[in-house]
Amino acid sequence: SLKSAKVIGCSTEFAGADFHGDAIFNYTEFNRLVDFRGATFRGGQVLFEEVILHGKCGHFADAEFSARVTRFRGFCLQGVDFSRAIFSRNVVFKDIRFLGSCFWENADFREAVSFIDCRFEQVPDFNFATFKQPPHLASMRIPWLPKRSDGAPNTEAYRKLKQMAKDVGDHQYELKYFAYELHTKLYLEKTSNVDKMGMVIYRKLSDFGQSLMRPVLWAVGLFGLTAAIQWTALAERPTYPNIDESWQLECKLEKGQVSPCSAIVRERLNAALIFLPTDRMELARVSRCLYGDEGYKPIWSKVMNILHSLLSAACIFLFGLGVRNRFKMK
Repeated sequence: SLKSAKVIGCSTEFAGADFHGDAIFNYTEFNRLVDFRGATFRGGQVLFEEVILHGKCGHFADAEFSARVTRFRGFCLQGVDFSRAIFSRNVVFKDIRFLGSCFWENADFREAVSFIDCRFEQVPDFNFATFKQPPHLASMRIPWLPKRSDGAPNTEAYRKLKQMAKDVGDHQYELKYFAYELHTKLYLEKTSNVDKMGMVIYRKLSDFGQSLMRPVLWAVGLFGLTAAIQWTALAERPTYPNIDESWQLECKLEKGQVSPCSAIVRERLNAALIFLPTDRMELARVSRCLYGDEGYKPIWSKVMNILHSLLSAACIFLFGLGVRNRFKMK
């Protein structure tokens, strides 16, 4: 036991050491490298609690933890290396701050592992780690970072986190890391411009299927914007010398049968809800009111209606997708 010890001014080598008894390093301070590479912990408990490590000090690569209790709690690990480490029994990381890039390649967790209130400065990459039972991600604070410190996208790291959430049945975090995974693909050179454009639209309209409000707000906004454009284009502008008068919109035909504002609202609803059946007589009245001819529509109106229909259909679909994701429907 090195409980409450201070190791100042020199590196500490436990590489290849074999701990048969309890290994207790609580409140110990190391201001230089402490190396546990290849060490074996076989005793009743291994405790690293509120340890003070200055800089990149902790190396546990190839270490084997087979004690009944293995617990890391209440301190910072900067650039820690657990590559190829074996955890034969349950291990708990509690209130640990993982600073910088931490390494978990080929780490083998043979029993349960818990990361309780742990914060990660970089996105942890568990792609080559083995879990008998993946940890619950709800207790891990993992940031949104599109790229690693070396500039490479975090796509694979988020994909692994998504799979881990799926394995433990955490639907909320599965969706969250799926969204992060898609977002990081925007930074991949192999992603085509068409795919990137689709991802941007998917993100803007629905936050990658996570939001219910965004599709609704976009649909309402599109309705209001296209109605305003249509009213502005069709209204009669005042001319000199009556330049101070307000703009006027009146029906060209069918006066008294339908108001021009009502006609605009009906045309916008027909464009937004194109899949719903409509009354031909109503369409004819709307067209005669706004354009003066049942069969005539200016090109700008046709183009706007087509775009409105497509974007509204996308919003409706994404709203349905958000409902499905929210309630875990298959």
